[in-house]
Amino acid sequence: MEELERRFGSHLRLSEKERVGIQIAEEECGELWKGSQFTMVARVLTNRVVHREGFIGVFSRLWRGVNGVSIKEIGDRRFLVRFSNKQDKLRVLDMEPWTYRESLVVLAETRSGTNVREVEPCLSTLWVQLHGIPPFNMTTMIARKIGSLVGRVLKIDQVEGEECIDRFLRVRIQLDVEQPLMRGAFI
Repeated sequence: MEELERRFGSHLRLSEKERVGIQIAEEECGELWKGSQFTMVARVLTNRVVHREGFIGVFSRLWRGVNGVSIKEIGDRRFLVRFSNKQDKLRVLDMEPWTYRESLVVLAETRSGTNVREVEPCLSTLWVQLHGIPPFNMTTMIARKIGSLVGRVLKIDQVEGEECIDRFLRVRIQLDVEQPLMRGAFI
């Protein structure tokens, strides 16, 4: 209510009944909230128009799982994605990054009670290659240390029990897409 009063200023005068309002418990919503814990917001990073039907059609096919997926437009270049189970949601997150018409699609998980229209996805998960590292320095510790310069290290590509010696190191990183990419760093 304070938000409305602030937005409309002194021109808004609510009666006592309007001020009290009502509260609706989650269990009173029944089927509406079913699967809400498996919800994400998808944002297409582009300045071009994103056609709702096109996006929904493509990603409904790509992301359908055991019981399908529900995708609704909730704003300009933003979509609400609801899965019916945790496995389908985790599968989609594990397969990041996603693109739509050559533009990155950024996903953000939501929690119950969150206003999904206010969620602003800005973290994306990518595999990053680290080149120019001397062969005997290609270890998981070095990969983690260098990768942490770029973003939050989630995984290091390696054969179980062995170090990472190859042509380059591969690190799965979560980074803020609103920040400029690093071009390099001195080690």
